[in-house]
Amino acid sequence: MLRLAANFMLNGDVLYKRNHDMILLKCVDAKEAELILREVHEGTFDTHMNGHSIARKILRAGYFWLTMENDYCVHVRKCHKCQVYANNVNAHQQL
Repeated sequence: MLRLAANFMLNGDVLYKRNHDMILLKCVDAKEAELILREVHEGTFDTHMNGHSIARKILRAGYFWLTMENDYCVHVRKCHKCQVYANNVNAHQQL
């Protein structure tokens, strides 16, 4: 437990997690996490990235929550646009 606590820091009312580069990531609650996830996935550029790309982008933006991996995988599975175009293979059929 002490080892896990060493990776977190409390500054006033804000909890931060240190990543492996010693950069502080702001810990967010479930409601804020859902907003961040939706904005990154369906946001300004409407990119609909896959789960791993979303996670990297969220971490680069400086946010963290404990259920991040599960949440973005569930979100991508529920996204209608991602499901419609996910199985599209753009290769010509070889005869």
